[in-house]
Amino acid sequence: MTHPFTVYGEGEKTAMKENLKYFAPKVRLAAREGIGIALENDDGFRRGAFCSGVYCADIGELIRLADAFGDGERVGICYDFGHANLHSPALHRQNLGRLSSRLKAVHVHDNHGTADEHLMPFFGSLDWESAMAGLSDIRFPGDLTFEIQEFGRYLPPDMKKLAVRLSLEVGKRLLRMVREAGE
Repeated sequence: MTHPFTVYGEGEKTAMKENLKYFAPKVRLAAREGIGIALENDDGFRRGAFCSGVYCADIGELIRLADAFGDGERVGICYDFGHANLHSPALHRQNLGRLSSRLKAVHVHDNHGTADEHLMPFFGSLDWESAMAGLSDIRFPGDLTFEIQEFGRYLPPDMKKLAVRLSLEVGKRLLRMVREAGE
């Protein structure tokens, strides 16, 4: 999984052209090795001089870039729920429906809609019911990959097992939500 990059001061057309040029050799290498790549939606936020226009924070841009490679078997999409919650918080189910078979991986983490916090699901503001229903709608066959490196980071060592046990229970709940949405 990798993030496309933004060409600041330019539009989508230039960003797509530069990303195609940059990733084309990597896609060819992946094909030779029998693997693929997944392009990940960005969070849409940058601090400092460049604070808007982040390429591929918009799902439509990400779809157009992935499709431009013309190789749906080798170039797919990783949907990062936390990043999408920062850019389009109410659209997880719709976004996943648009991604459909392009979806190869997911990054599962939460935030409060203002920073890329990488929290455990249910510790932020993300609508997990809608998000898991979106995965059910498209019959996503992959794994739910937690990206929760901030959760439990500062727990004392003897309490880290609690965070692991909680993450297991949260994962089971999310999987149950996917299953129940499909019933």
